[in-house]
Amino acid sequence: MLLRALEGLIDQATKSLVERREFLSDPKGSLVSVDDPSDPHPIDDLVFEFLNRRGGNAPWQDYSRSIASVTIGWRAMPPEEQVEAIWTHFDDRVDLASLFLFAHWPDRFTVLRDLGFYDEFFDGLDLLARDFPYLDIGLRRIGKNDREGYDKLNAALQRLADELWPAAQDKHARLLALVYRVLPDLVRPRHEGHQFWVGVTTAQHDIDQVLSPDDPDENWSSVRRAEPGDLYFMYCAAPEKALRAVYRITERPVCDPFGGWKGHWVDIHRLALFRLTFKQMRDDPILKDWTCIRRSFQGITLEQISPNVYHRIRELLLQDGVDAAILPPVDPAISAAAGEFESEQDFEIKRIQPLLKELGFAKSEYQADCSFHIGSGTSHCRIDFLVKDAKGNEISLFENKLTVSGPGRFQAAYQQAKSYALQLGLGSFVVGAPEGLSVFCRSGPARVHFSPHDRPDMALTWADLADDRGKSKLRDTLLDAARRLGTVR
Repeated sequence: MLLRALEGLIDQATKSLVERREFLSDPKGSLVSVDDPSDPHPIDDLVFEFLNRRGGNAPWQDYSRSIASVTIGWRAMPPEEQVEAIWTHFDDRVDLASLFLFAHWPDRFTVLRDLGFYDEFFDGLDLLARDFPYLDIGLRRIGKNDREGYDKLNAALQRLADELWPAAQDKHARLLALVYRVLPDLVRPRHEGHQFWVGVTTAQHDIDQVLSPDDPDENWSSVRRAEPGDLYFMYCAAPEKALRAVYRITERPVCDPFGGWKGHWVDIHRLALFRLTFKQMRDDPILKDWTCIRRSFQGITLEQISPNVYHRIRELLLQDGVDAAILPPVDPAISAAAGEFESEQDFEIKRIQPLLKELGFAKSEYQADCSFHIGSGTSHCRIDFLVKDAKGNEISLFENKLTVSGPGRFQAAYQQAKSYALQLGLGSFVVGAPEGLSVFCRSGPARVHFSPHDRPDMALTWADLADDRGKSKLRDTLLDAARRLGTVR
């Protein structure tokens, strides 16, 4: 059974969560009990974090202040009426309503927030559903105000917790560990090579922390995609607007279900302090076009840095005396092909999405979730782009990579796209990358097989696709392959 293999991970994740959030040892007593009714509820601090630490006139100020009197006589209501009153008070907003439900009844409700990992979480839930069929709830996402979806998922999770840990005092914490750390990490994709990030800090105590020569180790906000070994640059908004430090990420990010922003935090170790000012970057012929510079670092918490931007920052820092050993050079294959793009998603948004619209495939579905029934189980996958015509017919698919240069990269992308196309019954598929597009169509009398990876039916560079003839050629090839298979007329 999969859960038996995961028990050690659940134990470890539960311990880590309770160490970070002590109230999990007794959430009901810690969060909503107050000795002095005039004092704010302890849950205020959590709501403040939920809403990314916004002060001033932010709506969080009214939430917990009024929750004890959602309606007149709230505390005298039967429990089920109290539950309804909380949902009504928060207009069915799942994250805040579930936080208060958890605070009052941790043995009945779990906290649910969209922290950017629903795809991985539901993939992990599918694996568990093979042993616990009631976990197959037919959902892949819970919307911001989707109370019905929350109730369905919460009921399945509470049933699982009751079955696995019937007498455990920390059942609520173990369930949070399973939901936010263990299940998403089961199927979390890994990134090849180094990634580069920039964080922004504006609070003076955080800036002092960054610039302090004493302690080089920090725990800072992150995103799920960050990996150990990635470089994390820190931009300080005062006393001088500048990049001031570079850190190395030492551990995988961990999810805190009660944390601000996207709830992910990472351990980082400072490698060097320096000063690369905003003015220097704004006046630089390459960095002046960097998204962060164009936005003056406004509204940025953590942003991925493209290989080309990192390469230029590295050049400037080496000129300023920073040790080259702590700033690895960019992989030449990635720099040459994909240096202008911050990530695979950035490439898809800037290149693939506009291309599909120009081809007349505007109804194409990005990150399409597809289900395949294999034996008695169900397998899910996410397709970068499921290509659809104006009538919604499925034509083809795109599997995109930030680069296909280098040993094995193209073949791996080909095999992945081919397996999806076969399972979906499509007549063609496309491997897309900054180097260009490779199109593969079914061949042979029965239209069963695809061309081998080293013999695409069509190969187009982005220069080819800048011409209308190149676009027409691609569109006709994809439609012809679908017509030959009979999936579209």
